[in-house]
Amino acid sequence: MDVIPCPISQWARTQPNALFLDGTTQISYRLLDEKTKKPATKSQGMHFETTSQSDAIINLLRCIRHGQYAAPVRNLASERSVLIIPKQNAGWCLSNVATVIETGGSSGKSKLVVHTLGNHYFSAIGSCSNIPLVCGDKWLLSLPLFHISGISIVMRCLFAGATIVLKRGALVEQIADDNVSHVSLVPTQLREFTERPPSLKVALVGGAACSHELRQKVFDLDLPACFSYGSSEMTSQITTTRPGEVDFSSGTLLPHREMMIRDGEILVRGKTLMHGYVANGKFEPVSDWFQTGDLGYMKGNSLVVTGRVDNMFISGGENIYPEEVERALHSHESVQQAVVVPLTDEKWGYRPVAFVNNPEQSKLLAVHLHNIGLERFKHPTHYLPLPPQDSLKVNRKQLTSTAEALVNPR
Repeated sequence: MDVIPCPISQWARTQPNALFLDGTTQISYRLLDEKTKKPATKSQGMHFETTSQSDAIINLLRCIRHGQYAAPVRNLASERSVLIIPKQNAGWCLSNVATVIETGGSSGKSKLVVHTLGNHYFSAIGSCSNIPLVCGDKWLLSLPLFHISGISIVMRCLFAGATIVLKRGALVEQIADDNVSHVSLVPTQLREFTERPPSLKVALVGGAACSHELRQKVFDLDLPACFSYGSSEMTSQITTTRPGEVDFSSGTLLPHREMMIRDGEILVRGKTLMHGYVANGKFEPVSDWFQTGDLGYMKGNSLVVTGRVDNMFISGGENIYPEEVERALHSHESVQQAVVVPLTDEKWGYRPVAFVNNPEQSKLLAVHLHNIGLERFKHPTHYLPLPPQDSLKVNRKQLTSTAEALVNPR
């Protein structure tokens, strides 16, 4: 049984007045120790909403500290599975189930992912080997706590003795006002940084593909960005570039992770690989090598992600990878966001349709795709306005249904 010292009591003893949470209310490590000394629930685990970031973080850590699982959710009223697990060890046992979170991914198929404390611990220390984080550093909690990206910020700061800054307003302004040193972003948030560059130690970018053009802007501005490839199943980051490095890949493999490419698909395993999935209250263990469903290749020691296995569709006998068309669209300066999905077609089977931020410029974009040499059969037949997305990853299944309703109404 692998047990680690309680980081809460450790920091409460060695740096009691250092801030753990910085927001409307401030919580020092000494106060965090007091607030988490009692279990969050009498049952095996606790489901709780994340509307209040500070309350959600306290509930999360109370559960983990006392050998209970935490299940942060967006809405308690929604249907949820209850996980039945064997009795767990009290304290910081790495084999304990720590969290149960929902993952939708880009396919739109929602699952519950089970992580152990060990998954979170090795994810955090592997990240910190590449992105230094120490007492006095302040990481802005800019991503939701019902998602692995938000939980990972909490765990990194906890194990490093750093401070979590609760989000309260406009991103760039708050970074300056609260002296934030670290921030996690998705590419749409990063674009704002290129318009008004803040002062930071590191901006960790992930959650979706980042266009070559946006990365070039970041490099031209000398922004200290790290670009990563990760997943809920691997407890956040798998590969990450180094801070400030001019690198158009997804970076090199972090410690405590393993990866291989088989038939073009990325397979992973290691100490950060999830414990398994939950379906109908039953636990489904994971196999040795986990098939991510993502496509990629190695360029030296760096990973280049090219798309997803389940996004590819066939049009007139030709394979179309939406990500390739999206990259082509992103190469035009007017395109900030682009998502390509298949639309049923009586003659060709499927044809590509593009959701973009500027559908009114469809003729200009069509000329651009021709000029850069994208094969004609890959050109979108329609350009539609991209609706707001309520999750970190684009729901392609939902957008496909939207395209069918708009273009092929029945």
